[in-house]
Amino acid sequence: MSVLRYFIITGILAVGVYVFSCTSPTEAPSPEFTEINSHTDSLLQFRIYLEQARISRFKGENQEEAHFLDAAEDIAQCLNDSSVYANLWQEKAMLYLSHQPEKAKEFFQKALAYMPSGTPVSIAQSELYLSRIYLEQGQTDSAFHYINNALCPNLPDKEAAALHLQKGYIFASLLQTDSATHHILPFLPDATLKQRTEAYRRLFEMYGKKQNEKQENLYMRKYILSHDSLSAERKEMVIEKIQDMHEYKLQRERANKAEMQAAHHKLVFYRIAVTLGVVILILLLLLHRIRVHKQKLTEELKTTQWMRMEETLKRKETEVALAHEQEKLKQQEIDRLNKSVAYYRQLNAITLPSLLRKRNSQGALHLTEEEWEIIQQNADTCFDGFTRRLKECYPQLTEEELRFCCLVKMDLPLSLLSEIYHIAKGSISRRKMRLKEKMHIENSSFDEFITAF
Repeated sequence: MSVLRYFIITGILAVGVYVFSCTSPTEAPSPEFTEINSHTDSLLQFRIYLEQARISRFKGENQEEAHFLDAAEDIAQCLNDSSVYANLWQEKAMLYLSHQPEKAKEFFQKALAYMPSGTPVSIAQSELYLSRIYLEQGQTDSAFHYINNALCPNLPDKEAAALHLQKGYIFASLLQTDSATHHILPFLPDATLKQRTEAYRRLFEMYGKKQNEKQENLYMRKYILSHDSLSAERKEMVIEKIQDMHEYKLQRERANKAEMQAAHHKLVFYRIAVTLGVVILILLLLLHRIRVHKQKLTEELKTTQWMRMEETLKRKETEVALAHEQEKLKQQEIDRLNKSVAYYRQLNAITLPSLLRKRNSQGALHLTEEEWEIIQQNADTCFDGFTRRLKECYPQLTEEELRFCCLVKMDLPLSLLSEIYHIAKGSISRRKMRLKEKMHIENSSFDEFITAF
């Protein structure tokens, strides 16, 4: 038995060490390192979504482009970085540039607001697109404003050429030939084939409107030649990109297949290791259970006896504590009732003689303002600021109604109340009913409510 146990424990330790070495890193990463990795992964995923949106835009799939940009926006909200937002708004503007220029203009302006000052190329690019939108809408002043803002001395030749060409297009739309050629012709060598084609088109249209046939024919020929070259170049570019995308798809499929095979082999090994470990643990549990079974039986018997004795003692202690608690509550209730009776006796002993002395020769009662104040002070003293609390809860009560409530709180008889107010007892009852409605008292009488307040 001891030899078998030795081999079982040795096998468990060997499997545990191997699994731990395969699944656990040699050193636990710190929280700072984990946070940096999380931020880096989110930023990388954001850039991937932007690149996928650009690919969808190239393929003309607007819905796919919008989907990737929405996913990128979710990540941008988590990153909360101004440069990330600037890139996102710029790409969203490109989504709406062709069919919703107003919306594209809004996103370009948002991108400019988020762009840091150290990115002149990105700023110039957004302002260039804004200038183009305003030019298409016939707002040349706004187009000039943005293109002049974009022109700065630190730009590369390629970007500077595009900006000067745009400024020349604005002058061409205004039929200012000298200014247009001044900003277009010197920068054509640095422009792309597409930009040269557009420049030639703008020039021959301008000269056509100016009715200069010679210059119009000259730039029309240049436009046709450049347009043909551009078409051929685009065809080659499309074919090349299609081939690249096909090759990328094949490589991605091979990589996914290799990853799936590696993951499958690892999963099979882990399943075998876990199964072996579970079997060994079951054997150990069975051996241990057989060994301690007798000891458990005796311990359970002793534990059961002790638990029964403890439960009996606890039950008795609980009954005694409950009896003491009930007796204490009864005594508190008796003390409260005695205190309440003492309050009423003390209040009536103070107030009644004072009221009865105020009877005139005909037996009627007439109380002065000073005497009413004494009655209110007595009620406040005996009943913990009665009038103040009543005013806070029912601010709609008048001073006369507060005084009436003080007399009811003192538990004065109905006959005495009728003498104080010089009205019949039935009128006193009706007055109580009106106050009950005014104070919205429900489920109790007016006297009961005032007594308990």
